Amino acid sequence: MSSVLYDYPGPRARRRTLIYSLIGTVVVVALLSLSITHIPQTERKPILQDLKGGVTYVRGQPAIVALTVLAFLTTFLGLPLTVLPVGVTGLEAELGALLTAEPAGQDR
Repeated sequence: MSSVLYDYPGPRARRRTLIYSLIGTVVVVALLSLSITHIPQTERKPILQDLKGGVTYVRGQPAIVALTVLAFLTTFLGLPLTVLPVGVTGLEAELGALLTAEPAGQDR
């Protein structure tokens, strides 16, 4: 067996890397092209009042609530829980160690 297969990416991997690089470049250029101007506050309000106003606005927008819930669920349920149990012995400890080391081998 030759290790060349593992050292050099194939044509599909090179094409995929090129596509991802182009997408990343487009995103960076788009972000750099934004012109954001700072508008100073005319009056000072307590931070809790501003926070309450923001929460009230979000609750009034069903699309924002749905996107927030969707983002939370995909993040919480999509990532493996990598907690190594402390004080556990035997087979459970080995399983915990395997589950903790599992994300190290993921290809993302």
